[in-house]
Amino acid sequence: MDRHTFLRIHKIDKLIRDLPYPDLKRIQRELGAYSLRTLARDIEALKDSLNAPLKFSRRRGGYFYDGPAP
Repeated sequence: MDRHTFLRIHKIDKLIRDLPYPDLKRIQRELGAYSLRTLARDIEALKDSLNAPLKFSRRRGGYFYDGPAP
């Protein structure tokens, strides 16, 4: 993982911790010039590579941590 990707994933992690159930569009608004597809890949990397207990709530329409975050 390159430095820019790591920093972007770190920012996504912080948004998920700080905002109530952010969705991809909210994350995109907060971070700026990244595509929804890039952000979706970053969220998958958080879950798969970093073993984050990240879930998506259909009821609330956004992401949250289901357990202690990494």
